[in-house]
Parts: sequence; C-alpha cells; structure tokens
Amino acid sequence: MAKQPAFQFYPGDWLRESGLHMCSTSTKGIWIDILSHMWGAKERGKIQGTKAGFCRLLGCIEQEFDLFLAENNEQDFARVTFCNEKVTVECRRMRREDTERKSNNDRQKRHRDKQDGENNAQCNALDNVKVTPPSSSSSSFSNKDKEYMLVFEKARQAYPGTVLGTQTEFDSFCKKHSDWREVLPLLTPAIKAQIASRNWLASADKFVPNWKHFKSWLYNRRWEEEAGGAGRKREPPKCGACGKPSNGEISGLHYCSQGCLKKQRGY
Repeated sequence: MAKQPAFQFYPGDWLRESGLHMCSTSTKGIWIDILSHMWGAKERGKIQGTKAGFCRLLGCIEQEFDLFLAENNEQDFARVTFCNEKVTVECRRMRREDTERKSNNDRQKRHRDKQDGENNAQCNALDNVKVTPPSSSSSSFSNKDKEYMLVFEKARQAYPGTVLGTQTEFDSFCKKHSDWREVLPLLTPAIKAQIASRNWLASADKFVPNWKHFKSWLYNRRWEEEAGGAGRKREPPKCGACGKPSNGEISGLHYCSQGCLKKQRGY
C-alpha cells in the first residue's frame, strides 16, 4: 500500500487544547515538529531516541527539550516514557487512528479474499458441469456447450428470486423449450428490465409482485412479459421559484441559482 503523504491537521482541535497552549512557544514548536516526524516513522505515532538525538532531529538545544518534557509532564498532551536513557514520545490520537486504519484495511482484504475464493469456486464448478441436450432433440451439441451454460448461469445469478442448482434448472429449461438456444441471450436483459420495472414501482409507492421461483419463471416464459414502468423517467426536480431544472437542494428547496434560493427563503 502506498505511503500516505500527509496527515489531517485540525486547527480547531489544536487551538482548543488549552493545556498545550499553557506551555511555552518552544514546547509547542517542538511538539508540532515531533508530530511531523512521527507521521513518517516506521511505527506511526511513535518516535524514540536519546535526548541528544532528539535535539539533533528537532534543531533545539537540550534545555528546550528538557522544558518540553517538563511541561508535558504537567499538561499530559503526549505519552512520554523513559527506559535506559531512551525517550519514547507517542501521540495518542495518531496511534489510535493508525490502528483503526490498519484494522479497516485488514477487514477489506479479508472480504476481497473471500470474494475471490467464492468466484474461483464458482468458476471451477462451471468447468465441471456437464451440459446435456434435451432428450427430444435429435441434433447433437456443438463445441459451444460451455458457452451456453455460462450464458444461462449469468441469467441465473442475475435473478433475484429463489434458484435451484445450475444443472437441474438448465436441463429443465432445455427440455421444456425447444427454442432454448434462441432464448438464452434474452434471459439476462429481460431479468434486468424486470428488476428496473419493480424498482420503479417501489419508488412510485405501487404494488410490487413477488418474484417466482426461477424454474417457474422459465417454465412460464416470463422473459416475454413486457416490463411496465421500467422505461419511464421520473420528472427531474425543478426550481421552486422559476420552474427551471434544479441545480441543487437545501432543506427541501430546489433552486437553479442563489437568487432563486433567496426568493424562496423570503430574502
């Protein structure tokens, strides 16, 4: 993963840190420099070294660094520990946010790995599926057997209702419909059109029928049904002042310009 080139700085939080602003100017300058070095550190939000090393890193004298440590001991704006002449300085917020970021990245990676594993398993299952022609057909299958199955599986995956096994439904579909080769390319577009139609009905607060089982949908040639409402377009919102197409909405008021927005607000 690419290294993040910058960190978020919140001026409001900085100014509201009353304990820090009760410290000397040199302490505040040292702290912001330490934050910058922490961001690029191997362990983000944490930096360790001797007093002399810190002075060289920060360009300050030892008395200023000692003042920084003393004022932090009083105001506790950073976590500072000492061990064998080594000084460790930590920013609690930077450490917490870095831990959360790593946790989110790990969770997303696990999700992607799981999805990849499921996709690979599905592809392997398709490779092992045997395509059988309808018993009523005397013609033999061509070398497009696997292509037929993939087209059917794509429609099966797109169908929102209950589905059974791929081989079972494909065999039933072929036996029922003698024109199955011509019908196959029509299934997925029909399913998508009917999904769009039902979404439109739902958005218009109209009755939305339940999806049949995929086997029943195929048996009754539901792909031939016209999807009502799917092609209709909802009227785009218009400006409440002049009736022109809206460019935005604030508190339920559609407007095309700032002037129209002021008119609706009574300015």
